[in-house]
Amino acid sequence: MNRISSKLYFTYILILIGILLLTSCGFPSSNGGNESATPNITQAYETVNAKLTMTLAVAQTQTFTVEASPSKSSTATPTVTEVKSTATNTATQSQNTPSPRCNLAAAGNPIDVTIPDDTRMAPGQGFTKTWRLVNVGECTWTTDYSIVFYTGESMGAQLKVPLPNQVGNGQSVDISVNMIAPQAIGIHQGYWKLSTPSGTQFGIGANSASPFWVRIEVTTSAVQTITPSLSSPTMTATPGILISTRVNLLPSNTLDLDTGSINSGGGDDMSYVNVAQGIHQLQMIGISVIGVYGGNKPERVDCQATSPSGKFINVEGMLPGTYLCYITGSGMLGRALYNGQDPNNASITLDIHTWSSP
Repeated sequence: MNRISSKLYFTYILILIGILLLTSCGFPSSNGGNESATPNITQAYETVNAKLTMTLAVAQTQTFTVEASPSKSSTATPTVTEVKSTATNTATQSQNTPSPRCNLAAAGNPIDVTIPDDTRMAPGQGFTKTWRLVNVGECTWTTDYSIVFYTGESMGAQLKVPLPNQVGNGQSVDISVNMIAPQAIGIHQGYWKLSTPSGTQFGIGANSASPFWVRIEVTTSAVQTITPSLSSPTMTATPGILISTRVNLLPSNTLDLDTGSINSGGGDDMSYVNVAQGIHQLQMIGISVIGVYGGNKPERVDCQATSPSGKFINVEGMLPGTYLCYITGSGMLGRALYNGQDPNNASITLDIHTWSSP
């Protein structure tokens, strides 16, 4: 029995005791005599009993409502906990699986490994442009990546050149493209970008959106015309010189720049090649490199300062009297004077001069 029911029961007992006390006393009748009060007492009892019954019924209803309330609260609690748990798990999974930042590039140090901006070239001169780029993204560049011509002047280059090797995050790569200087005098510039295997292009700078470029100046002041000398080759023994001689090369001939030997079969540094109708090249063999110096005769220190790095020269793009600087396979510096091409058999004459020290 709860506290509310106990109080009502106690009240009920007190009322009964009061009724009994009243019945033990006589009430004056209206006619002045003593008459029994039983009928009035019975009605009072029934009235009190009915009110007590109603009060108990109300009390029981209130008691049930108070006991039911906690059960509703306990039922709602698991639902709230479950929603919070689901939201937390989803947010955690999202934070643990961010998308990688791929296809981001930056300029290397230096970016222009060869042919700095505004390098002076003779019309039709062949050269090799090399850029150094850094992978600053989170995805490896495979050999399926490439550099592609973007806009400007392609200068006779292959429009898509694959990367020479894989490049991981933070690594750099040197990418080379063979080009030919235009015939027109003036500034010439071509823009390039990197490309993913699917063809998406990206560059350097902010958001890897900027292209990188090659810019040269084609000028006639870089060369001068002289009368070719067709005298017989001579050998000299000037101190500090490894070899100084004149050679005549036919297409398919090779040349050892350390000895002046033609088609020696070993130690050759250069070959004279017919690559297409009316197009001939001096192509360097192995680690030998070459570059056009111009119309002024270079000394050893001059060739050393220019750091020749090309792998071929287009002969038809040079004027007679053009000087070249080269580095042989043994690391020796040298210069060559292009004297001209025979129109009958396409042979060329070179005066080569190789110093005895790098």
